[in-house]
Amino acid sequence: MKRKNLSVVCCIIVLLLFIYSCKKQDTEADIAAIKEVLNQFAVACNTGDFDLWISLWADDGVQMPPDENSVIGKEQIREASPAWRMLRYMAT
Repeated sequence: MKRKNLSVVCCIIVLLLFIYSCKKQDTEADIAAIKEVLNQFAVACNTGDFDLWISLWADDGVQMPPDENSVIGKEQIREASPAWRMLRYMAT
């Protein structure tokens, strides 16, 4: 009976270690991807590269400029882009 309990405990520990190691790897990859997007965003803003800036948006992204209606979708953001005009002004 003790041996069976020990086997169950060992299996649970191995499973938990496996789950933890998988989550850690996924988290590190996520952090790296987020940092890359932030770096690309900085490059777009600093160089005035509108095409790079708009490429960082999701197709169904939502832009919520202050005192204006929300703009939904990459294409509408491209058309409206009030924030980009401000960024372009700040970059020059």
